[in-house]
Amino acid sequence: MAAQTIPRACSNSLPLPSRPNPLVSEIDEHLKRLRDSEATSTSLSISHKLNGLQDLYDCVDKLLQLPFSQQ
Repeated sequence: MAAQTIPRACSNSLPLPSRPNPLVSEIDEHLKRLRDSEATSTSLSISHKLNGLQDLYDCVDKLLQLPFSQQ
């Protein structure tokens, strides 16, 4: 009788840094503010949302430009 082999599962996950980058927390905060402001639709709030999106974009851009070891 032949022995059955059990397939091994490989993990593609990457090790997490011991301390998350502060930019990740800042991005989370920008997302939270944008979600909280979804209900309003005045021209002032639209301008505020666009500024919030720009801030979010800037943070994500900074995070993506970091070397992988610092992310």
